[in-house]
Amino acid sequence: MKDTKFGLPHTDCEYIELQKPKSHLKATVYRRTLNEQCMVIKDYTDSHPLLRATICRALLRREIKALERIQGIPGVPVFLGTHGQYGFAMDWIEGQRLTNDAFQENPQLLNQLDECVRTLHRSGVTHNDIHVRNLIVDSAGALHIIDFASAITRSKLFVLQAKTIYKFFCFSDRVKVVRLKQQFSPDQLSEDDLRLTRYTKLFQSASRFWKKYLYSRLKSKR
Repeated sequence: MKDTKFGLPHTDCEYIELQKPKSHLKATVYRRTLNEQCMVIKDYTDSHPLLRATICRALLRREIKALERIQGIPGVPVFLGTHGQYGFAMDWIEGQRLTNDAFQENPQLLNQLDECVRTLHRSGVTHNDIHVRNLIVDSAGALHIIDFASAITRSKLFVLQAKTIYKFFCFSDRVKVVRLKQQFSPDQLSEDDLRLTRYTKLFQSASRFWKKYLYSRLKSKR
């Protein structure tokens, strides 16, 4: 997503396009006022009709399912409901998109991130895309995690395969948090964190390979 996503500060709620999709599998994201409330709309309406009715619809349902599961958890967007056939709305989070400097200036943010991720996992949701571009700090100094497009929700059936997949993505989330701690505030690493540091480089390499060689080939170009 672009740098202008969800969290740049504004004094009012004029319409702003936050993400212009670069492929048919990406949604249009914009801010607007609806029913006198400032909100963020994520909408796949402009996607190719075939993809919109299949893959995009599945992506939409998956993200909505995750957001509905975690409502009430501090630090996650408030889900406001569906918007048309191919979109949904969230509350607008007023704040600053996080930067690496923010962690260095306020290492306590890493503790907030750690606790929020652990709470997500206890609630049955993994995020799967934890990095600074998906983190916002509001005016009160509270950290928020956004963009649950890659989230996985724990299956109610919880069969062995689903349980294994869910545990793997929980593990991946934890490794990403540990990598941020390792980079910006190593003194905050707990004993459990230290055991995970051996995996940080492995997961970083795997993530780069996925984004550069696999995901890029799956995206449909306009």
